Amino acid sequence: MDQKERDLFLMTNGNKFKSEHILTINRLLENAESTTVYSTEFKSPSTILIISVLAGQLGIDRYLLGDKKMGTLKLVLFLLMYVFLFLMSFAAIQMDESRNHSTITVLAVVFTAIFFILILAITILWIYDVATISGRTRDLNLKRLYVALNYTGYQTGVHCQTDGHVGNDPSEENA
Repeated sequence: MDQKERDLFLMTNGNKFKSEHILTINRLLENAESTTVYSTEFKSPSTILIISVLAGQLGIDRYLLGDKKMGTLKLVLFLLMYVFLFLMSFAAIQMDESRNHSTITVLAVVFTAIFFILILAITILWIYDVATISGRTRDLNLKRLYVALNYTGYQTGVHCQTDGHVGNDPSEENA
């Protein structure tokens, strides 16, 4: 790609990557074909953030980023929360109708404790994802660009420096 094409790509897609990766991306694009680069779909960090805020408790944000294990975990925790909400309600109804409250009271307390632990876990995961989802989206976009350009450095722990050098270890430069 020539400089104008690279500049246009970075102007239209620069917000989808971390700022410290822009110079590295510019260097990678020097030898790239524009059709390959423009045919690659990048996710919008802003859109993923909005989805994470609104529906992150269900794990949808993780599914969109390809993290199916964590997405499934968040969905299962969310569904379990409603199961234990139902069990708490059922135990409360049984306490009103039963003469022997001791067993049902213990069950109600256990169900309530599990319910609040699930709410706490879901909330912690949700806050963590809302705080980190934009950066993870930008990292995924960089990985997609590497794959589109057939660059395998991301698999070996590549880092991007602001001087545009792409390498695995900064100490290798001095060796």
